[in-house]
Amino acid sequence: MTTMLSPARHARPHVAHVDPSPRGRSTATARTSTPHAEPLSATATPRERTPSALREAVPAHVPGRDAGRPGDPTALACAIAQAVVEALRGVRPLAQLTRWLAPEIYAVVTRRCEVTLAAGPYPTRPARVRRARLHRVDDRTAEATVVVEDLDRVRAAALRLEHVRGAWRVTALVLG
Repeated sequence: MTTMLSPARHARPHVAHVDPSPRGRSTATARTSTPHAEPLSATATPRERTPSALREAVPAHVPGRDAGRPGDPTALACAIAQAVVEALRGVRPLAQLTRWLAPEIYAVVTRRCEVTLAAGPYPTRPARVRRARLHRVDDRTAEATVVVEDLDRVRAAALRLEHVRGAWRVTALVLG
């Protein structure tokens, strides 16, 4: 049996009320439907800002428990594929991709940009991601296929992402 966490239909949402303090700074207090209203603070951690009922249901972050598995790179794969297509048309500076592409991939994309931009100017309408699929090879490697709408045609991109030193990086890229 699974338990779903959802607010009651008759409960008021969590509302913050700001009162100015005499020193010119503002402090926030919370009003909830429960009698245990907790003050909100600008310096409070997200866990401290959640209502106590949810805090008991959601386990605290345990250091080291999920540190071994990096996050989902699907959105990053979509953004990189879109950025590469836009860089090929001159809509986006290629330097924006330096952080995400391995040096050998960046060199290949740079050369391809030089060739395509020499052909002439292109319209500046941004590309649009239609669809993306991601397959986890292992905990630190993923392969993605992204379909990108580029002006009057549709392109397919295949990316291999590896988690290196705390960040995802593209180590293989094929753009059709």
